Amino acid sequence: MAGTVLKSCALFTALFIAALAVVAAFYWPAIQRTHELWFPTRVSKNLDQCTYLDKNLFGCEDIVVHGKYAYLACADQQARTGFWPPLGFLNKSTDTTMKDQVLVYDFEEQTLTPLAVRGYNGDFSLHGLSVIDHHIKKNKVTLHLVNHKRSGSCIDIFDHRVGTNELLYGETVCDPLIRSPDAIIPLTRNSFYITNYLSIGPNVTKMDIVLDMALARPTSDLVFRTEDGQIKMVRNGIKGANGLALTANKNQLWMTESLSGELWIFDIQADGSLRESEKRITLSFFPDNVHMVPETGAMVVSGPGGMLNAARADGYQFRYQPDANPPSSKIASKGSSPKPAPAASKKKDALPLGPGVPSVVAIVTNATSHHDQFYGQKYVPREVFVDPKGNYLFAASVAAVHWPSQTVLLGGPMMKGVVKCPWPAGAEKAPVAGRKKAAAEKSEL
Repeated sequence: MAGTVLKSCALFTALFIAALAVVAAFYWPAIQRTHELWFPTRVSKNLDQCTYLDKNLFGCEDIVVHGKYAYLACADQQARTGFWPPLGFLNKSTDTTMKDQVLVYDFEEQTLTPLAVRGYNGDFSLHGLSVIDHHIKKNKVTLHLVNHKRSGSCIDIFDHRVGTNELLYGETVCDPLIRSPDAIIPLTRNSFYITNYLSIGPNVTKMDIVLDMALARPTSDLVFRTEDGQIKMVRNGIKGANGLALTANKNQLWMTESLSGELWIFDIQADGSLRESEKRITLSFFPDNVHMVPETGAMVVSGPGGMLNAARADGYQFRYQPDANPPSSKIASKGSSPKPAPAASKKKDALPLGPGVPSVVAIVTNATSHHDQFYGQKYVPREVFVDPKGNYLFAASVAAVHWPSQTVLLGGPMMKGVVKCPWPAGAEKAPVAGRKKAAAEKSEL
C-alpha cells in the first residue's frame, strides 16, 4: 500500500513538474521581455561631449526641430508637481494659469528665446507639441500644443512668425474623445492624430494611472480629427499609446506603445483610418516620443531605460540632483555643467534625494543584414545614447535631432535642464524606407 502511494506521489510530482515546464516554456519569452524592460543592465554610451543647453529649464517633455529652429514645450516645476494628469498629479487647486512656456532655439545663432503668448490667458500645462508650415504664410509656422487644463485636456493651436518672439493664439479643440492627449501629429492645420495615454478621464484617480502602468492595461487609444473637424477613434486597446511621427511622404504613421516597448507602423488610408502594415519593432526600453529626421527619414525614439527605477523614483523625481559628470567621463568644457549633488541632510525630517531614472535614445533605420532580412525584420533599432543612472538624462522623453549641425537636444517631463549633445559619427547607417521614395516624388514635381 505504501509503495502504491509513493508511486502515485512520484507520478503526480512528475506530471506537475512537466506541466510547470510547459507553462514556463510558453511564457518564457514574456518573462524574458519583462525582465529586459524592468531590470535592465546598461552601460553609458555617447555622453562624453554632452553639455547643458540650459540647466534652469524644467520638464521639457517634447522638442521639435523645424528648419534651423527647435521648439521646446517646458514646464513650471511647482505647477507640474501640483496638476499634471500623466504623472498622477491631480490637485486642481494648483494654479496653472500661463505657467508653462514655449521656447525656440536657433541652432545657427545658438540663442534660446521664450515665446510670449498673445490672445490667450488660461491654464497652460503643456505636454506634446508639433510644428508645421503655415497653410498660407511662408514665413509662419503653426504649433499644435497638448494642454492639460484643469477643466479637461485640449489641443491649442497657435501661429508663430519665424524670427519673432510671439506665439499668436488661433483656436482650441476639445472633445470627449480627447481625454488624455499625449502626442499630436498634424496632416494639416485642421487635421491631426492624437494619442490618448492611459485611462485618464474626468474622474481618474492616481490608482487608475498606477494600475494602467504596472499591469500594462490596454486602456489607451488613437484618435483622428478630420479636415472638417470631426473626431473619431481609429485604434483602441493600446498599452500606453504615446509618441507619433509621420514618414516623409506622409503615407505612414509611427506610434510608440510605451508599456510594451514597441513601435507600431500604420499605413494611412484615404479616410484617415489606419492599417497596421509592418511587423512591430521591439525596443529594449519604454519608448516615449519618436521624431523623424527630415534629411534622412530615420526615426529617433527615446524613453526611460528601466521601469523599476521609475517606480522607485516616484515621489522623489523632483528632488534628484543632476550628476556632476555624465556616467562615462567628464562634461565637455563648453556650456554650463551640472553642480555636484549636495550631501544628504542628517536631520530626521529631511527629504531623501531620489534615485535617477535611466534613459535610452535609439535610431531606427532599414535592416541591411541578411540575418535581419531573413527573419522578416525590415527595420532595426540601435541605441545611440544611454544614461544607465539617469541622474543626468532623467527619464528622457525626447531626442530632437538637427541634422545640419549634427546636434541633438534631450529633455523629459521630470528632467532638470535640457541637454545638448553632438550626434555620434556613424550612428546612422541607412535611412528608413519612404525617404528615397518621397525624394523621388518631389523631384518629379
